[in-house]
Amino acid sequence: MALNFMTSVFALAGFFVGIPIAENEEARLWIFVIAAGMFLYVALADLVRISCLVSIPQSNIPVFLFEQSLGILQMPELKSGAKDMAAIAVQNVGLLSGFVIMFLIAMYEDQIQV
Repeated sequence: MALNFMTSVFALAGFFVGIPIAENEEARLWIFVIAAGMFLYVALADLVRISCLVSIPQSNIPVFLFEQSLGILQMPELKSGAKDMAAIAVQNVGLLSGFVIMFLIAMYEDQIQV
């Protein structure tokens, strides 16, 4: 509860600091770059963690024992090599499609109207 409150306080402080800074056009570009980088870092860090759970046997992952003991994360069991390859293929298709979508948005951002 206290960490949730601290997160909210820092988000609000960031808002009040960011508004005056965002009035500068060059600073606004840097803010977008930093925000996009942080978004990608958080998303990819979570993706890699979950991807490792699919392809590594349960007994070799002591890092996730705390989460597993709380019931937060159900770790899948390894079945056969074909299912592992299918999981890897689906993960790669998802990752590559995300990159393609972000690339297309970056290429055609001037023509996109909301």
